[in-house]
Amino acid sequence: MYKAPDINAPRFRVSRHTLTTDEFFSKFRKDHPEYSSYTNKDLIKIIETFHSNLWMGVINNRDGIDLPEKIGHIFIGTCKPKKKPNPDRVKSILYGKQVKHTNFPSDNYLAKIFYTNYVKRYLFENRELWKIQPVREFKREVAKTYPEKWKMYHIIDNFKYISDLYQKKSTRMYMQEKNVVSNTYNEFEL
Repeated sequence: MYKAPDINAPRFRVSRHTLTTDEFFSKFRKDHPEYSSYTNKDLIKIIETFHSNLWMGVINNRDGIDLPEKIGHIFIGTCKPKKKPNPDRVKSILYGKQVKHTNFPSDNYLAKIFYTNYVKRYLFENRELWKIQPVREFKREVAKTYPEKWKMYHIIDNFKYISDLYQKKSTRMYMQEKNVVSNTYNEFEL
C-alpha cells in the first residue's frame, strides 16, 4: 500500500531574501546617476531580461556560459538516475502502490544545472561558499527543452568532480599548444 503525502501537514518555508529592494535601488542610483530616470519596475525588467538571456544561453550552448565578472560557470549536465526509487506520486496515489517514475523521452537520464567556480577560484575569496539557486522559469525551461536536446549535453559521472572536466580540457589544450600532440592526431587511425 502506498502512503500518500499529507497535503494539509505543516510546511517549512525558507525565508526569501531579495536584493531588489528600495534601498538597493537608491544606492544604485547614487552610484550610477545616469540611470536615475528609470523607475524600480524598469530596472527590475532590465534585470529579468538579462537573467533570461543568461539562462537561455545556458540551455542553447553545450558547454554552458561564463558568468559576468568572472564569478563562475553554469552548464547543464546529463546524469544517470539515482539508485533509490523515484516514485511518481500521482500514479502511486491513483493505483494505491508505489509506481516508479519513468523518463522515457530522455532514455531515463536526468538534467541537472551545474555551477562551478573551480577555474575562477583565484579571483575572489570564499569561493567555496557560493551556490546558485535557479529561478523557477529557468528550471521549467530546462525541463521543457531537455527531453528534445538531452543528447547535446555533457554526461556527468556520479562519482567524478566537476573540476576534472576542466583539468582534462586544460591538459589537452596545453599539449596542443606545446605541439606534443598535433591537432590532427587521431588515435584510431594508425
